[in-house]
Parts: sequence; C-alpha cells; structure tokens
Amino acid sequence: MPKVKPLMPRKTKDPIRHNIKRLLDDAGLSQAELCRQTGLMCPLALSYKLKDPNKFTVGELRIIAKHLNVDLSEVI
Repeated sequence: MPKVKPLMPRKTKDPIRHNIKRLLDDAGLSQAELCRQTGLMCPLALSYKLKDPNKFTVGELRIIAKHLNVDLSEVI
C-alpha cells in the first residue's frame, strides 16, 4: 500500500512555539519569568503547552501577546 501524506502536516503546530520563544528572547524573558509576571500558569504547564501549542487557549495567547507588547497575530 502506498504511503499517503497527512492532510495537515505536523509543522502546523510549530509557528506558535517558535513565535513565543522568539518573542521571549527579544524581550529578554525566560519562560519562568513570563509565568511569574503574568500569573498565567506554572512554568511546567507553559513548557507542556509549547510542546503542543494546540493546548493553548486564545485567552492565554492574548495574555502572552499583551504582556510581550505585541499583537496577537505575532504570536499565532
């Protein structure tokens, strides 16, 4: 049986992770500092969600964007 490409490649999850890490680096913040300053979640939960960005809620992404002084579109 021939191999079939998936309809949605796995890399669709990567932009959110990449964008958050890049924005944190630009802001000079660590993941732990972001968590402490926003009170959004514990660092372990953020790390877990960065591994599978589909776990983030839109509200969480909005809070992260607001804290990093960027538009939500730069995060997603």
